[in-house]
Amino acid sequence: MPGTDLVRRIPALLAALAVGLFGALTFAAPAAAATHDAPATATLSCENGKVAVRWTIRNGWPDVADVSDVSGKPVDVALSGAELEGKGDKIAGKQLVPTSADTATLSYTVRWADRVTTTRTATKTIPDDVCSTAPPKCIEAADASYQHSFDGTKGTATVALLAGQKLCKGSSQDFSLASYTAASAGGYSSALPQQLFRQQTRTLSAKHPSVTLRVAVPDCYTQVVLIWGDHDEVLTDFRKDTPSYGAKVLGHSGAPGNRSIGPVGSFRGGRTACVVSVTDSASPSEPPAAAPARSASASSAAAATSASSLPVTGGSLAAIIVAVVVLAGGGLVLFAAARRRRVTPTDR
Repeated sequence: MPGTDLVRRIPALLAALAVGLFGALTFAAPAAAATHDAPATATLSCENGKVAVRWTIRNGWPDVADVSDVSGKPVDVALSGAELEGKGDKIAGKQLVPTSADTATLSYTVRWADRVTTTRTATKTIPDDVCSTAPPKCIEAADASYQHSFDGTKGTATVALLAGQKLCKGSSQDFSLASYTAASAGGYSSALPQQLFRQQTRTLSAKHPSVTLRVAVPDCYTQVVLIWGDHDEVLTDFRKDTPSYGAKVLGHSGAPGNRSIGPVGSFRGGRTACVVSVTDSASPSEPPAAAPARSASASSAAAATSASSLPVTGGSLAAIIVAVVVLAGGGLVLFAAARRRRVTPTDR
């Protein structure tokens, strides 16, 4: 009967409905796990004395989403994008927050392609030690870089560690400044020979990160050099077969001179020839006050003055010799007369 068949089919229909519902729930479970969400996370670092808060917004839904109304506290956020692709895609932004701030916040709105919209606010706590000043690491003098100034006409120079560097305790580097008398003010070969006039050596260390050097400069043809090394590196003279300082000169293109930033530490000048040159090392603590070397014109004038002031001794010597001869002759005459008087008979 028709009614009987319908009654018999009801259990089968219910079973099929149950199987279908179970399958739908089973396959829908992963989809339900995805939600319309776009959380933000942050990391902290220190940049130029401020706390850098780097935010990341990540899409938790498979559809494309637009990010808008972005703002931050205590300062705004510079965002590197305004759209999120599918699930897992992210955009980033950064705040530079004062170290006095306790927290940083990020507020934003996300709208997905299916028109679902959410507004979020994320907060990041800022510890006090994010920008704590760590003691600078020291370096050895052999690994350090330097900077210098140089004035050859005045015989002065300064050498200092490059900013931001600190030498380790016990590490040091010597620098020397030297002046020479020269044969001319021309090129190196035409200025030979040269003779050391004054020198000074200073030591740069952790306690003395900068040094100043001074030497007297002769008033005749001269060469002044600022070199890498101590007083033992300073040459006493230059002749045809003497090698030059080369890359030891600070500011040179080669090592070690190129480890100091500044002008080339070499000067040649002067207008008159040198006739007297003295090799005399300057005191390490005080530069010499006087220069014994003189120009040719000054020396000639001094020689003329000296010659005009010398005592004339030639005439006095001749007079003395004549007086001795006269006295000796008179003595002989008197002696002969006295002898003759003794041998002559006495008048009676």
